[in-house]
Amino acid sequence: MKKITAYLLSSIPGYLFARNARGETITLRNPLHSDDVITIIESILDWLIAVGGPIAIVFIIWGAFQIMTAGGDTTKFGNGKKTILYALLGYGIIFCAWGLVNVIQSVLSE
Repeated sequence: MKKITAYLLSSIPGYLFARNARGETITLRNPLHSDDVITIIESILDWLIAVGGPIAIVFIIWGAFQIMTAGGDTTKFGNGKKTILYALLGYGIIFCAWGLVNVIQSVLSE
């Protein structure tokens, strides 16, 4: 199976070169739909904000559940606090990156 995969992957550039050698044009679509680095980073950060929000909420609820079910155990209570803290810090880092990109974009556009 490895030999077949290696053959197929190695034959793709050769096929493209052979077709181009015959004078045909080869067009490759841009999968990122943008030629600007800032736009690509913005789209990645928008996706992270959209996906990170529900994930952060799930971890905050999980941390609250850990705190409520600790039953006086300080390690379980501490683990719940850490879970909530890390969820908030992770989402805060995403927002800081988003703000940093906006500041850089406003500075470069002037």
